[in-house]
Amino acid sequence: MLPPRSVESPCFPIHSVICRFDLTPTNSSVSSILKRVDPPKVAPDSGHRSDQRSAVMGLVLFPCQLGDPTRPIGWPPLSAELCTVAVNDNYVTTGWPRCPVRGASHRTLAGLPLSPYLQRKSDGSICEDAPLKVNIVSHGKWVATLLLAWCSVVDVDTVVQCTVTELMGRYRRQQLGDVSRSLSVSTNLTMASSSSDTTLNLDDPNVDVDSGWVDAVETKCDRACPQGNSAAPRPTGVIVGLENDAGVDEGEALVTLRCPLSYQRMKTAGRGHLCTHLTCFDVGTYIVSCLNSNAWNCPICDGPVFIRDICIDDTLQSALEALDTDVYSVLLLGQGYRQWRSVGSTPCVTAVCRTDKHGMSEEGQTKHVETLADANACDDAECVVNTACA
Repeated sequence: MLPPRSVESPCFPIHSVICRFDLTPTNSSVSSILKRVDPPKVAPDSGHRSDQRSAVMGLVLFPCQLGDPTRPIGWPPLSAELCTVAVNDNYVTTGWPRCPVRGASHRTLAGLPLSPYLQRKSDGSICEDAPLKVNIVSHGKWVATLLLAWCSVVDVDTVVQCTVTELMGRYRRQQLGDVSRSLSVSTNLTMASSSSDTTLNLDDPNVDVDSGWVDAVETKCDRACPQGNSAAPRPTGVIVGLENDAGVDEGEALVTLRCPLSYQRMKTAGRGHLCTHLTCFDVGTYIVSCLNSNAWNCPICDGPVFIRDICIDDTLQSALEALDTDVYSVLLLGQGYRQWRSVGSTPCVTAVCRTDKHGMSEEGQTKHVETLADANACDDAECVVNTACA
């Protein structure tokens, strides 16, 4: 029986479990002997449940809570000498996972690679006929259930690259969908304005009686996340701006564009699909940090954010792409803080297209973000706000 995918490490998708060990207070030493290693051969496109991105197979040891192989735990520090692992009479001293202790740790399986200690062929591959002897000893009170498994080995850079590419692709498709919906609405408005009957229904809740404008886009949507999850809504009704903050109006939130882990400007703004805070983390930096510690805690709210739970924050990502690289903060405003403006500028956010007062779009093209120095600079044109899904 394989552990659930939800607890597998993205770097070590499990192919098959060879054996299970139980380190208990009365049984502090366990071992396993195989006459031949015989690693499995699985093609990268085999469609196996591991979703492997590499044909390289490795022998990996995972610790779990005693008696429950579905609940990962961390390895004790190597310097504490609470546990020793030997493969073919060679002590494992490299690749020992770093598992810092936290009050609430949301872990995946912390893999200890054993392949470097296996007998190799001249071409560097694992010798199938070589014997295998694994011995695990607990020198203290550390107890665990350990799983010895064959896994696909995926390097950290590949995991980061594939995850960021997938998330950004989803983000771009969301943008294109917003543009298409806006252009469709503009086309419908154009056809309506050219018809013989131009009388507005003043009882229509979507009609602005003062200007005769019709809302062109819906201001709330669900952001698609892995496994069909929707992003949690941003907090509303929270007055974040302070009176002493220069350029910050009441009801606006001044949010940093720096990652809380690296303190560098984010490249890809992400958060958990259940997180409700405005601040984000850099997706690549977060994944590397979690893979190194095997704990998937949000650096902002400390909640569980596994790799499948990460979502692109559309609002901050839009700001990151539009503002200069030397800008490290942005103001969020509007319902649910789904709009943004640069500090010291008038509110003008990502525009899907421009429409005149009759709903006519200019060339049906996507317009770039513009920061208006004067609120009257728009004259007869207004921005159709792309209300980012947060």
